Amino acid sequence: MWTSTQTIVKILSGIIVNKLIAISLGPAGLAMIGQFQNFIAIALSVANGSIQTGIVKYAAEFKEDENMLRSLIKSSLLISLSLSAVVSLSLLVFSEYLSIKILYSDQYEAVFFFLAFAIFFYSLNLYVLSILNGFGEIKLLTIINILLSVLMVLFCFLLVYLYDLSGVLFALMLTQVVVFFLSIYLMQKISMRKIFYIDSIFNAIDKEIVNKLFRFSIATFSSGMIMTLMLMSLRHIIIQDSSIELAGIWEATWRLVSYFNLLFVLPYAIHYLPKFSSHKKLSSIRSDLKEAYKFLIPIAIIVITFILTFKRDIIELLFSSEFLEMANILTYVLIAEFFRILAFTLSNVFMAKAKVYAILQNEFIFSLTMVILSYFLINDFGFIGIGYAYFLSSILFLLLWILKFKNLKIC
Repeated sequence: MWTSTQTIVKILSGIIVNKLIAISLGPAGLAMIGQFQNFIAIALSVANGSIQTGIVKYAAEFKEDENMLRSLIKSSLLISLSLSAVVSLSLLVFSEYLSIKILYSDQYEAVFFFLAFAIFFYSLNLYVLSILNGFGEIKLLTIINILLSVLMVLFCFLLVYLYDLSGVLFALMLTQVVVFFLSIYLMQKISMRKIFYIDSIFNAIDKEIVNKLFRFSIATFSSGMIMTLMLMSLRHIIIQDSSIELAGIWEATWRLVSYFNLLFVLPYAIHYLPKFSSHKKLSSIRSDLKEAYKFLIPIAIIVITFILTFKRDIIELLFSSEFLEMANILTYVLIAEFFRILAFTLSNVFMAKAKVYAILQNEFIFSLTMVILSYFLINDFGFIGIGYAYFLSSILFLLLWILKFKNLKIC
């Protein structure tokens, strides 16, 4: 119930923000915001060491072992703060260069200056949420995520009218800063567990814990980086072949299927990743997977049918009439996303069991296939070619995960 509530609020807030951007800035503005968010994803992957999945796993495993838990919390916090400082300094030094390369103008230098400050809060928020997830503090986790969503809407609504595109970019970052301090307050009021062990933190590095975390870091960082670079490459291909407006329409399509994805992937990751981590037998994992798919498949089919039946109305409702071109590719993309959700459910098993190579291999093959197919199919068929590419790549992605799962062995 809690994770579903969180997901619904996140989707609704995203819909409101995207509608606001679509009306105020159009497809080109949405493409630029997507570009900036992709860059933040890369910066954050470095700033927190991509250890969030490892924190979830080991917080779940160690929650009854006070010494190991203390080492985990202190070591992971120090990793996050240290790497965030490195990223922050880099953003300050290269702010003008990044403004030109990422947002195609030097007028956004101040945005990257502020990001140098905000990156600490992005990293700390992810750290806190990962620990709460591992502890199973779903109520508090949900409240914090709802605050993130609601404040994002409020800040975007205020700042987009004052500062246009720059206002939205500042709103993205300001939300993280405010929510961090609200999270600290709420943890003091609600949580029964201690999240921060500040005492003697700089003597707290546990090499065994660090090695465990960075095993997950490789997978999480590479997976996130592969996906982010894929999105940036696709945006570049569309801009080169057509226009930044069509790149914005693809961004809108990606966001719409992301809402669909969130209905299933976020609750399943929160619920099943700790369960898969604790299972020692493959039969128990298979039982959980059957339970997951019995719920997931019929609901996904109903949602897809509804969206495709009213797709033009939904596009105008969520964005504007400037985005109706996306109706031509939505059928292929939504069906493809259904295959990807089935695959992501399987991938949670591999993440829980630290099967790093399998995760990286499948993500890389999917992303490379998507970029290559898009390059040729957009050239041959126009904008609809990216829909074809996504459909074919997603079928391949699911088949790869099925093959991996059939050969899975756990100790």
